[in-house]
Amino acid sequence: MATALPTAWSVPGYALLVLAVGHTAYGVLSWTMDASWLLDPGQDEPTGTAALAWFLVIGPILGMMGWLGLWAVHVSRQPLPRAMGVGVLVICIAGTLMWPLSGFLVGILLGLFMIFVRPDRA
Repeated sequence: MATALPTAWSVPGYALLVLAVGHTAYGVLSWTMDASWLLDPGQDEPTGTAALAWFLVIGPILGMMGWLGLWAVHVSRQPLPRAMGVGVLVICIAGTLMWPLSGFLVGILLGLFMIFVRPDRA
């Protein structure tokens, strides 16, 4: 019988899934996109469409990263490598420097968690 995995090992995967849902929902709720410009090539693209695209593309990518993290922990029965936490931390620090009041601050916390929270093996 397999032993249960430490809960903390799954936190990064679940956190990425929550970020994915929040990221996508924020994009949809913050910007309204009039899709009529897609049907009429002569009409200008509405303001905010690029930002909306950012949220709608990155949200699912975060979700896929979360599912991949959960799967990796389940299959390997080990926590995610610290290098993943370092990658998340570096990307989010760079993002915070460019956009100080953004969700990248949450990513910094997640990166630090992934680096420093190392429960004993099950």
